[in-house]
Amino acid sequence: MKKIILIILCIASCLLVSCDTKSELTSIDFGSAEFEEPFRGLLASHPSWLVATLDWPILRSLKSDTIVLSKSVKLEFNEDAVRSNSSAYIVFGNKNGNREHHAYQFFCNDELVGADGYRVQATTEPQELSIKVKIHPAIGDSTELGYLSIYGNEIDEVNSIALTEEGWQRIAQWSFTQEIGLPWLIWLIWLLLLLIAVAIIVLVIYLLIQYVIVPLGAFLSNVSLPTISMPTFAWPTLNFRRKQKSSHKQKRKVDTTEQKQNNEQENEELDPYIQEALRLESMLRSTEYGIASKNDILEQLREHLAKTFYTDRELNERCYQALQQNTQKALDKFNSFVGETPKNGTWTGERGQSLFKLSQLNIHYAKCKSLGFIACKYTSFEPDFTPVTWPKSVVDISDLYAIYSCAELEKRGGTKSSFQYRAQMRIAKRIDPELREWWKKNRKQEEYDQEAAFWAWRNANDLLPHEDANCRTLRLVKRSAHMAFTHAGGIAHAKVIKDYFM
Repeated sequence: MKKIILIILCIASCLLVSCDTKSELTSIDFGSAEFEEPFRGLLASHPSWLVATLDWPILRSLKSDTIVLSKSVKLEFNEDAVRSNSSAYIVFGNKNGNREHHAYQFFCNDELVGADGYRVQATTEPQELSIKVKIHPAIGDSTELGYLSIYGNEIDEVNSIALTEEGWQRIAQWSFTQEIGLPWLIWLIWLLLLLIAVAIIVLVIYLLIQYVIVPLGAFLSNVSLPTISMPTFAWPTLNFRRKQKSSHKQKRKVDTTEQKQNNEQENEELDPYIQEALRLESMLRSTEYGIASKNDILEQLREHLAKTFYTDRELNERCYQALQQNTQKALDKFNSFVGETPKNGTWTGERGQSLFKLSQLNIHYAKCKSLGFIACKYTSFEPDFTPVTWPKSVVDISDLYAIYSCAELEKRGGTKSSFQYRAQMRIAKRIDPELREWWKKNRKQEEYDQEAAFWAWRNANDLLPHEDANCRTLRLVKRSAHMAFTHAGGIAHAKVIKDYFM
């Protein structure tokens, strides 16, 4: 018998059931909602002082919340699916089939649905599945379309749509619409507050003139100041002459002056946001900073541009285009490091910028669970390996990055002159007492050798070296954690700096 899951979609209080022999996709319309966006037109730059006013008691209740639309889905499994302990993964992809999207988030039973989907288990009784979509206001007036896809484990078909073993199968089409409205009441309050502020300023100026400046002027007019007679000198007449320069030189001087004035005027017209980006870029090109410092500066520049990516796309693009081409390429490379972060699990927020929890299907899940480390916090695409770091194994290797070329940094292991070898020998030197104690217990018949002891001890404790993304430090972490929580390490960061700014 076939193992079947029947999905019943509850839409507008009407049950749409695909239980006939047709394989048409069921339509799930989440409907439309309006988000009242106060920062539009002249206010599109989100002035910080104006944003802060939305937290005032008078405006807090008028501020629009992020739109969340919901639908209910009923799941039913046949007896064969229940008997086989079948399960399925539900995922929401956009119209291009991409299961990762930042403009909106899907939740099943209040749990964020990542790229790996939401797992449902076959049960005898029907299940009620609550689906919610949280829409980012930055997408503006938009109608989004996509597909609900299922990956079945011991499941043959869903709503008469046959599942394949090759991957995800689309079984329904979803859609929603966000409209941007005008918060007239908020704008009216802002206008009233502005008028009150102007009235107060005018009143203060009036009081200053009336009670301070005017009386002070009247007082000074009645005060007689002593007259000081200065002697008269007869100055000789001096006639200065200068030879006429060539017209070519005069024209060049005028052109240079005009160019300087134009440059000064152009810099004055630049948005402060763009000026800050150019300031950071100039630091990247300075010879005053080393690899680690330039890595920090480039990360600051990346985060600076990220501030306006959703809020003011036009300003973000102008700022990006104001940078030199190699700076743009370096930023693109840094942003691509998000692709090095893990996928087989669930993110609590933005990928690479939140907590990542391993899926039970991850091949490293069991070992990480024994370590008590099935979730890892990521900041700027870098994992925090502090809980699985071997004590006293963190050493400074910032000087080594300057010594080796990009090609040499790419070589893992290698000879005694390699980057990896020299970096790890610093750890061996630091933990030498621990190595001696381990050698005495496990190799007591052999003469102590620090290098041999380190490699044997490291492998016995299942450790791997990890170059921190700061391009400064190296540490030893548990192998399973290092393999499960993927990342771009210090070597990848150092190569970008060397390629574009050294």
